[in-house]
Amino acid sequence: MKRSRRVLVGVWFVALGLSFLLGMRGRSDRSAETSDAEGSRSSEGSDFSPTAALRLGDPVVSAQAFSHAIQRLENADEFKAVFDELLPDLEKLASHDALFLLADAWAAKAPEEAAAWLDALDFNDSRNPYLFSALSQWSSSDPAAAMAWLQTHHGEAGPSRGYLVASLVRGSALRDPEFALEVLLNAPDGPERVGSVEFLTRAWSNEGFESALANLEKLPGAEDHLRKRAIQQLVTHADPEDLESVKSWAIGMTSEAERQTAIAAFAARWSRKDPEEATEWADGLDDPASRSIAYGEIATRWARVDPLAAGEWLAPHAGDGEHDLAARAVAWSTVGIDPDTAFAQVDGISNAGLREESFEQVARMWMSENAQQAREYFEGDNPIPPAIRERLLESYE
Repeated sequence: MKRSRRVLVGVWFVALGLSFLLGMRGRSDRSAETSDAEGSRSSEGSDFSPTAALRLGDPVVSAQAFSHAIQRLENADEFKAVFDELLPDLEKLASHDALFLLADAWAAKAPEEAAAWLDALDFNDSRNPYLFSALSQWSSSDPAAAMAWLQTHHGEAGPSRGYLVASLVRGSALRDPEFALEVLLNAPDGPERVGSVEFLTRAWSNEGFESALANLEKLPGAEDHLRKRAIQQLVTHADPEDLESVKSWAIGMTSEAERQTAIAAFAARWSRKDPEEATEWADGLDDPASRSIAYGEIATRWARVDPLAAGEWLAPHAGDGEHDLAARAVAWSTVGIDPDTAFAQVDGISNAGLREESFEQVARMWMSENAQQAREYFEGDNPIPPAIRERLLESYE
């Protein structure tokens, strides 16, 4: 993604969050004055219609002007008119993100009306993102009513059911986490169910790490996929002041699978801050399997930022089984820079199955990024096993 596009995504993401919060606070709060600077900019956008606001050159001014303009819409016809203008330009980033804001604003004022109209929109995909947004907004203020509407209109199992149930978890997690938990536990199996755990764990984390751990135990042990995702998210979102507690909790967990999940998440988080310190911490872990997982997580993130430094750290550990996952991770990031070193790292993986798998995966990843350079290397003298090299070169025929 180009830098300018990332900036625009960020601007609209902030505006989307602003719209969601405005809906939760109610119309009286939306009219309250903000700071002088914000008020000045809002008044600048007050002369624009929603669609005119999107045509402003400055993305910050455009997002704020649009958010301000849609708060002035009063009835269904006005909301529908803006939707009808923006839907034909759905492929444009600004229009796509603006529609989320519009759905939120409508649901904040007339949730049942908004949900009914958005539900009737014709999408090629069974997942309607604007209905998701509206239901999420609705459940932030009246989760029981939003659930009743969903049961009436999408009560039967179907491709959109799990997706829309996740919207209720998202919207209700902060207002009523117990309701959100019940919705989550009764949601249909699928990726949306696992993914929506993050909405709940963010709410739990707001109350502090110890409270979050108490809430984690509300997820049944049999729900291993939910618990795994929740553990990852609790580590990710823990307050920096709680990291010593997180570290102790992670290495002290009685379940081996959950301990390794927590250790992997902690290693990933620490490696973003200081990968060398993270490796020293991993060196002290008692369990070889946990050390291997931690090294792999650290190397993955370290190599993305400084692949050569990660490679230097790895070099003395060639052939050490505990560093097999780390070797593959570093090779992924170094193959386009120094293929000889990358494939030497793969060749040093002690596990035969992982070594062969990594040769092909790293090579094909390189092919997808620079096919000609990769082909020239495959045709020369290199450590790639002949059978794998032959399969790779057949891909060019």
